[in-house]
Amino acid sequence: MGISSEFQDGLFIVNIDGEYGPEDLVRVVAQGFKDPRFTQSTPVLLNAYLSSTNPPGAYIQRTTREIIDQRPTGHYGKWAIVAGNSPWRFGLARMRALWMDSLGVGMEVFTDTKPALDYLNTYTLAGT
Repeated sequence: MGISSEFQDGLFIVNIDGEYGPEDLVRVVAQGFKDPRFTQSTPVLLNAYLSSTNPPGAYIQRTTREIIDQRPTGHYGKWAIVAGNSPWRFGLARMRALWMDSLGVGMEVFTDTKPALDYLNTYTLAGT
């Protein structure tokens, strides 16, 4: 359990499973940014479907800012987050998406992985 990442079909996927600490999420995403497979157009999926962490709003705001601050200059790949079916989890994911948007990066929120992957695999720029 925890956080892992993978590159799959041109996507950077961060899998969040069970409990995790704020530094874990930022560290794993930042490592992905440094991977040679990560390009300016690489879509990013935060798959929190199996997450059981209940972070407070301040945590979501801080980790979102830290992730965006480490994002490579010029990155325009789309972002999505999978929250699962819980209204509580969807609300947390929506909060992260709003913070992303306030920092100039659009993020779509989904309850299931397939629609998120379909969205990320369309060939449009982030925010469109």
